[in-house]
Amino acid sequence: MTMKTILLAISTAAILVTPAVAQNAGTKFRGVYINMPKTEADGLSNNFTLKWEKDLFAMTKEEENIPVLAVYSKTGKHCGSVKFDKNGTAKSADFYRCFFDAESLPPQQFAEAILKNYKLPELSCALERNLMGEALRTCKGLLQTGEEVSITSPTNSSDEPGIHLKRGSGTPKFD
Repeated sequence: MTMKTILLAISTAAILVTPAVAQNAGTKFRGVYINMPKTEADGLSNNFTLKWEKDLFAMTKEEENIPVLAVYSKTGKHCGSVKFDKNGTAKSADFYRCFFDAESLPPQQFAEAILKNYKLPELSCALERNLMGEALRTCKGLLQTGEEVSITSPTNSSDEPGIHLKRGSGTPKFD
């Protein structure tokens, strides 16, 4: 066997071992990531109680039939949800502080810890109001893996998700 043949065999093996899903995987948050296949979601049951539900906020009948994975702590507290697309891959996710076992952290400290621990890029922040009129500090940006992220820090005891992720909308278009 020549050196050229060995290198070709190694590179071919590397291509075969790398699954397509892993190439499009987003940033992992405790095992959950954008483009995660539905079949992989069952692995989260080691740390959480999982329930498959319908999308209560679906805009169309088709969306209503696409599953949402509700994630609960072992004590029964709702800690997040993951929405899937019609192909069975995660398209968005919401995580509350209990998803990270960080309920005791104040919202601002939680946001700072997420930025630091997940090495997120600098995000653009602004004060906004939720549907209840409560003030929220929301920081938004794009992760290196392409998904859109927003981190919400309520200024009071609001029950807003700490983190919202969604599949990137692709390359911006300028006129």
